[in-house]
Amino acid sequence: LLSLPHSVREARSGWEIIREGDRPTQSCLVIDGICGRFKMAGQGARQIVSYHIRGDVPDLQSLFIETMDHNLVALSSVVVAFIPHHGLRELILALPALGPVLWRESFIDSSVSREWLCNVGRRSSETRLAHLICELFTRYRAVGLASDASFAFPLTQTDIGDAQGLSTVPVS
Repeated sequence: LLSLPHSVREARSGWEIIREGDRPTQSCLVIDGICGRFKMAGQGARQIVSYHIRGDVPDLQSLFIETMDHNLVALSSVVVAFIPHHGLRELILALPALGPVLWRESFIDSSVSREWLCNVGRRSSETRLAHLICELFTRYRAVGLASDASFAFPLTQTDIGDAQGLSTVPVS
């Protein structure tokens, strides 16, 4: 993907990469750091619905859905690459085997979303937190960012609570 024309941006935690209602013409590839996809609930409450780390393209669906229905925020210092949609479409046409790879990525993202829905809807707070730690460890290990039994965990208690439907007290 990085062989395509792209621009790179470094930013601090809190930068809103995508806003609900945006009509992007490019997709975002996370090079470093962690981002969170979120929706705003009643009375300004944020519900993080997924985390994205190195190698993820959290807005891949923007290739096919014109208007974003969620926000994407940097939860740590991040480095992201913006790849124009026209370049991605041309690459998919030039390398037909890439299409199924991107579809697979989208299906994995959907599978993780279903797990998160089950987490927030039916699991105890302890089980939710354990599941989150195990998920992140597995994902970090897959991209070479975890050792045998540890990985950097840059999320705040608020970031964790906003993903798990918990206040900072049980997260603590």
